[in-house]
Amino acid sequence: AITTSTAHDDRVRYDRPNGTIYVREDARTPVALIDATGRIVSQASGPVARFNVAPLPMGLYFIRASGLSQRVVVE
Repeated sequence: AITTSTAHDDRVRYDRPNGTIYVREDARTPVALIDATGRIVSQASGPVARFNVAPLPMGLYFIRASGLSQRVVVE
């Protein structure tokens, strides 16, 4: 499951069966997936950045991009 800090943000989508988080950006800007310790786990660029979270341990992560800072909980 994924829990975000905003009730509805259509820029971030979680495909649970595939263990993938998609982040939609208006431009090809860098997007980072950061763990709870502040370490960058993965980076991608838009317009649709994809992160495979299936192999990652459960826990708190952050999505950072231009104009976006969103907390996610991977369970």
